[in-house]
Amino acid sequence: MINFPLLGAAASGHLIGSALAEILFGFWPAFIMTTVITIKAFIFQDGGISVLGVNILNMAIIAPALAVLIKKIARIVHLPIFLTAFLSGWVSVVGISFMGALELALSGVVPFFSCKDSFPLACINWNR
Repeated sequence: MINFPLLGAAASGHLIGSALAEILFGFWPAFIMTTVITIKAFIFQDGGISVLGVNILNMAIIAPALAVLIKKIARIVHLPIFLTAFLSGWVSVVGISFMGALELALSGVVPFFSCKDSFPLACINWNR
């Protein structure tokens, strides 16, 4: 569990395997991420119980759905499998980063249009 602090440690980001799980097992088995996230929250106290629902939404539903979308687009344009896997992972991470920024903005923790504090910009490293 490699975590890195975001927003002055008000939140943390970490590596996820949602796109990999979707590529290897398909969309519905990727819901196993729900079990992984729940175990992390209750056993390892990583992620927090109060945000368990949002973490499940982001990492077990939205991220695999984005990976499915990229796979379908890649099949249409005949991309190689390694490029499809890379794009699936990248788009799913940046997509749920955007969702995390939106969720934090809706909760009033951070302003959404702040470039320095936005999750997607931190993930693609544009905020230097």
